[in-house]
Amino acid sequence: GLAARGTFHGLYSVLSKEVNYVTDSLDKKCISAIMKCRGELLNLNCKRYMHNRTQLCSLCNLNEEEDGVHFLAVCPILAPYRIKYFQTRTLSTDMAIEYLNGRNWKLLYHYYCEAWQYRAF
Repeated sequence: GLAARGTFHGLYSVLSKEVNYVTDSLDKKCISAIMKCRGELLNLNCKRYMHNRTQLCSLCNLNEEEDGVHFLAVCPILAPYRIKYFQTRTLSTDMAIEYLNGRNWKLLYHYYCEAWQYRAF
């Protein structure tokens, strides 16, 4: 399908499809957050399937599209949360993929919760 080819879903096409976060001992909120992050189902400004709207990050001044990679790995405004959970200001694409493939579901979840709460404010 389109998601598997990554037509509208950035990194999804390069993520492992063999991860078992749904069957791991994670609560429903954590599983939901992982699904949203992995499938780029977050309600961010960049929606490649929608035209005639701003797709740039509304938090920072990098003038970049606010997609899942920007939210998880790049946005400098969210750097304090990355430092807290991943011990780095930015994540490389490879490192972002590692976390989205299960390097540490709990860290990904806690980052998502705090960064998303800040973004929604």
